[in-house]
Amino acid sequence: VSEANTAEIRAEMRRAQWAACIWELALIMFLRRPGVLGEMLLLWWQRYWCDDKAETLLQEMLSDPSEQDVEQHPMFWPAIRMLISQGMPERALALLSTHSRLGDSMQ
Repeated sequence: VSEANTAEIRAEMRRAQWAACIWELALIMFLRRPGVLGEMLLLWWQRYWCDDKAETLLQEMLSDPSEQDVEQHPMFWPAIRMLISQGMPERALALLSTHSRLGDSMQ
């Protein structure tokens, strides 16, 4: 497979992903018409627009036994902000509860 062919396949995949994204949004807005639109839009947002960087950071920070104070990790606060902005407050709270100043007060 040549580089041009690979680039063409990738471009077609991006077009297909955009089409699926827009189609699902149209279904939510015009056909399903849920009572609580925010919940459906959040699920749509998480499926198509959230990257897994925040989730990867969370797993990395929580699974590293050498990290005594997880909040010292340079990506601690950015990960919390990303998790909240991506509609994952429970995961943000789980990470925040590891902060040494909070101790067991949040559990």
